Amino acid sequence: GWGGDRFALYENADGATALVLATIWDDEDEAQAFAAAYRRAARARGRSDVTVELSGPSVLVQEGVPEAARAAIESLLLPR
Repeated sequence: GWGGDRFALYENADGATALVLATIWDDEDEAQAFAAAYRRAARARGRSDVTVELSGPSVLVQEGVPEAARAAIESLLLPR
C-alpha cells in the first residue's frame, strides 16, 4: 500500500507550472505499479515532459520541470 507522499507545485511568471511528487510505498512491487500507472496517465494526457524515477519503494515524479533541474531534484528527493 501507499506509505505517504510530499508534493510541490510551482508556477513561473509566464504561468507555466511544474509538479514534483515524492511517494513511498510498502514495497517495490507497489512502487512499480504506481509508476507504470502514472506514466500511462501522463501519456493519455499528452504530457511529454514527465519523468518517473524509482528507487526501491520510492517514486519521484517530475512534471513540467525544466530538464536542467531534474537531476538536482532527483539527487535531493530520491534515496539511493
